[in-house]
Amino acid sequence: MAQKLSIVWFKRDLRIHDHAPLAAACAAGLPVLPLYVIEPDYWRQPFASRRHWHFVHDSLVELRADCAGLGQALVVRTGTITDVFDSIRHDYVIDAIYAHEETSNLWGYQRDEDVRQWCLAHPLGVMNIQQMGLCAGCVIVMAGPRSAISAWLPR
Repeated sequence: MAQKLSIVWFKRDLRIHDHAPLAAACAAGLPVLPLYVIEPDYWRQPFASRRHWHFVHDSLVELRADCAGLGQALVVRTGTITDVFDSIRHDYVIDAIYAHEETSNLWGYQRDEDVRQWCLAHPLGVMNIQQMGLCAGCVIVMAGPRSAISAWLPR
């Protein structure tokens, strides 16, 4: 049987300190997969720039090291977010996806709608939505104190 896990989907808030979705995922008590997805369609948008990418890249290097210090390095994948979730779902049972809700442009809104539709097609175990949840039953945004990561995926 495949291992059950929680995913923390890092989008714009690329840090571990005071990160409410990370705290919520840790509180769930399952192994946590910290994930960032490089979405090529995003970087083709007119608002994306090389300077922006350099900032994101440098932030990801730091986030990867911070996560590794807690026991599981940041996993970085390239593709559409739903394709990445599908590939993870092939090897693991995704219990929940934790992420910050974004206020974004039309591209970001459509991407989040695609995730919402994906979650509806692949029901996840956690149905508890706290504050401004992105999609019922799949993405959770919680406010709360920072907590240490108690269960990470094996290396």
